[in-house]
Amino acid sequence: LRRSFEALKRAASSSQSIPAILQAKRAFYDALFEGASCRTIQSLVGSLQARITVLRSASLSRPGRIQATISELEALIQAVEAKDPVAAEKACREHVMEAGRVAIATLESPEDRVEAL
Repeated sequence: LRRSFEALKRAASSSQSIPAILQAKRAFYDALFEGASCRTIQSLVGSLQARITVLRSASLSRPGRIQATISELEALIQAVEAKDPVAAEKACREHVMEAGRVAIATLESPEDRVEAL
């Protein structure tokens, strides 16, 4: 999990394209859910990930969002490494809520909506 997170950070910090960052983020989530050892969760999340790629791309296109994502996921990694399920849940919720808020704001902005799609 830590290795996939570090790969995501490298992709984000090297100003790679959004598709490259999305690929690294997908690998991060794959590692996260593989570590959960629950095939049901892996299946559900895999299905959702395919559907939210456009929203994720829109969200990551917003100024500062990539860095915010890295910070949010760092909090998750720290909670997982500390074996703190309460903090891990909190970090997940905060990340998903913020990503959703940014994606909705992007989709509501006409000039950004055209670029995201």
